[in-house]
Amino acid sequence: TFTVENPNGDTVNPEMKSFTPPPAVALAGGTVTIDYVAADIGTDVVAVSFNYKTPTGGSIGVSAVGANGILPASSPATGTVPANAPTGKYTLEDITVTDFAWYRTHYKRDGTVTHTPAGATAPTSHSLDLSAGDFTVVNPNSDTIAPELHAAARQSPDHVPPGEAVTMTFDASDVGSGLKSVDFFFISPTGG
Repeated sequence: TFTVENPNGDTVNPEMKSFTPPPAVALAGGTVTIDYVAADIGTDVVAVSFNYKTPTGGSIGVSAVGANGILPASSPATGTVPANAPTGKYTLEDITVTDFAWYRTHYKRDGTVTHTPAGATAPTSHSLDLSAGDFTVVNPNSDTIAPELHAAARQSPDHVPPGEAVTMTFDASDVGSGLKSVDFFFISPTGG
């Protein structure tokens, strides 16, 4: 074990000064662009990420990253809305700013700020209005019909030894985007 002492080392987290909200409406398959002003004392800001929650609980990011993760990140941040993105409101949940020393500042929607590493110099609250960064996606081809499970049956014996797979057969369908996965969850006798 050893300790590195660097009196000139970075001890200050990067900061998001401001951002310009994206247009209120984005098309599926289109690009979302966000202008921003971020700064850091000691090193450069190498990444900025605007993290969105989708109407279905998924996530997408709009980001700017410096070349090779070591050169300064330049405004604007950009991101592509997936072509199969659902229509609806996309909520800006947090903004993450990262500097060359990998110090990160996370600006949360509720006005709080978290940062890494612990003990670094950073505020604990902010006045950025993240709700101003929300936008609505319009997708005329959006899948609006939930998948259906028509039948399911366990093919494994009644007693399965620990470590052995449980085999299921099923009949399921989806109109639109198709099935991504079918998952079965079992509760053990102890409730786990």
